[in-house]
Amino acid sequence: MAVSVISKIDALISQFWRGGSKAGKGINWCSRLFLHSSKQNGGLGIRHSGCLNQSLLAKLGWKLVTNSECLFSRVLDCKYKITKDTVMKPDFTMSGPLSWGGRGIKWGLELLRNNFSWQVGFPSSLDVWRDKWIHNSSLAQLLSLSATILQQKPMLAVSLLQLSSGHWNFDVVLDVCGPTITPFVCYISIPSEDKQDYLFWNLTPNGRYSSKSGYTLAFSKLWNEKSTLKDKT
Repeated sequence: MAVSVISKIDALISQFWRGGSKAGKGINWCSRLFLHSSKQNGGLGIRHSGCLNQSLLAKLGWKLVTNSECLFSRVLDCKYKITKDTVMKPDFTMSGPLSWGGRGIKWGLELLRNNFSWQVGFPSSLDVWRDKWIHNSSLAQLLSLSATILQQKPMLAVSLLQLSSGHWNFDVVLDVCGPTITPFVCYISIPSEDKQDYLFWNLTPNGRYSSKSGYTLAFSKLWNEKSTLKDKT
C-alpha cells in the first residue's frame, strides 16, 4: 500500500474521532498517535495503517526466508537474491532495480532483520563470529571484535560441538567464548538428530513470526521515534 494512501486512511480515522467535517475541524481530544495506542496503555487500540501494512509485508518476508521451496520464494530469489543466508548478513541489499512490490518486501524485511536469530542445528554450519546465534547477537558483537580480527578467525559452530555425542565441547567453547559467554552458549540446546540451522523469531514463544508481534514491534518503534522528536522540540 502506498504511503500516501496510508496517510489518508489514518487522517480519516483521526477526523472521525474528532467529529470534524467540512464545516469545522472538531475537537482534538488527543494526539493521532494516541488513538492507535493499545487499550492497556489507555488508547483506543485502533490499528495504525502504516504499522499494520509493514507487519503484513514482514510476513511475506518471513515466508521468503523460511520456505525457500515455494514458488513465491524461488521467483523473488531469482530476481532479488533473497535467501535466509543473505538476509541475515549485515551488508544485505536487494539486487537490481526494485519494483513497487520489491520495495514493499524490502520494507517488511527491515522489520524482521534485527529481531530474529539463528537456532543451532546439528551439524551446524553457522559462522561463530558473524552470525546472530547467541541471544540475538553474534559472538563478535558480544566480544567487541574488530573487522581485522574477524578476517583472521574463520570458524564454524560445528567446531564447538562433540560430533560423537552431539553436545557442546565445554573446553573448546570456554577457550573461544570466554567464561562470561560460555554458560549462555552451553544453555543452547542441540537437536538430537540431523537438522539444518533455522531462523527463530525472538518475539514469539514458538519462534514463528506473527503479524500481531510484528505490528506491536512496528508501532513501538513509531511511538519511540515520535517521542524522541517531541522531546527534542
